[in-house]
Amino acid sequence: MTGELQNVRVPAVAGMFYPERPEVLRTMVRQFLAQVPVGKGSPCAMIAPHAGYVYSGYTAACAYRTLSVAQISSPRRVFVLAPSHRCRLVGVSVGNYRAYATPLGEVSLDEEIIQRLLQQADVSRANAPHQQEHSLEVQLPFLQEVLGHFQLVPLVYGEISHRRLAALVLENMAADDLLVASSDLSHFHPYEEAKKLDANCHRAVLGLDAPAMNQNEACGRTAMAALLEIAKQRNWRPVLADYRNSGDTAGDKQRVVGYASYLFYSETLSKESTDFAGASASFEALPALLRTHLQGVLQGRGEGRGEGRGGLKPVELMAQIAGLDRQGACFITLTKNKQLRGCICFT
Repeated sequence: MTGELQNVRVPAVAGMFYPERPEVLRTMVRQFLAQVPVGKGSPCAMIAPHAGYVYSGYTAACAYRTLSVAQISSPRRVFVLAPSHRCRLVGVSVGNYRAYATPLGEVSLDEEIIQRLLQQADVSRANAPHQQEHSLEVQLPFLQEVLGHFQLVPLVYGEISHRRLAALVLENMAADDLLVASSDLSHFHPYEEAKKLDANCHRAVLGLDAPAMNQNEACGRTAMAALLEIAKQRNWRPVLADYRNSGDTAGDKQRVVGYASYLFYSETLSKESTDFAGASASFEALPALLRTHLQGVLQGRGEGRGEGRGGLKPVELMAQIAGLDRQGACFITLTKNKQLRGCICFT
């Protein structure tokens, strides 16, 4: 479809993934945001989950709370990379809409950038990948509430390499634009197993390791890997803002889905100015990371292999996980089959 832009993409998951009534939706989004301390410094990019708000709303808020309100005279441009869950798609679709709508109102699109993208053979205006897709839609109410004035570049993708997706963004994204990669993490594993799998995802993101990211089962791993490629080229520093899974929020612990928000900051900003004020949320990931470290030590892989040591590199972790380099105390308990095997306190 390449005719005049007469359509508004109407909400597909309002009343399911988030409330349909505007006042209820606005209240829910504001309540999630209010639970997150204000951070210092606005990120260049972020990874945010796309599940129902009762499951992942707080984790999404940990990313969006860092954004500053955009003025009507200078709306911010936002690129959203969202996987196609319901429609087979080769390449990328920007849709054939003049606006995206949510219960909070219409979101205008940046038609100039969209036209530039359409000059590429693997970018189309197909509407089908957008019509029932939730992964892009659920990001919009948070953007509407926090940014206020912005223009959207909606990139729903299917079969495409992360390097190609990264190239499409890099060719069209200005320095002050915001990039959002939409993804949940592991799907439908028991609680503890999910945390182990998601720890591998944290390591890939925080290490800017796109090939490793592609080995994870996050549904938006292509967008995540593309963002990592972009981050390496633009010297962005990743920070884990929050991690939890559905077993921590509104589901049971038998079959959980993982959620994380990661923030990417320019290296030109000081580390102090980009510390996430809600850094304690990052510590949700520490048990899984510790388990990964201990496995590495026991198996002799990782840092200091020649000395019989292994595991994660503490210097890298302190540089990448907000708040981990702050002086404090940590108490670690080791159990096996729910039986205490040891404990230690670090200060």
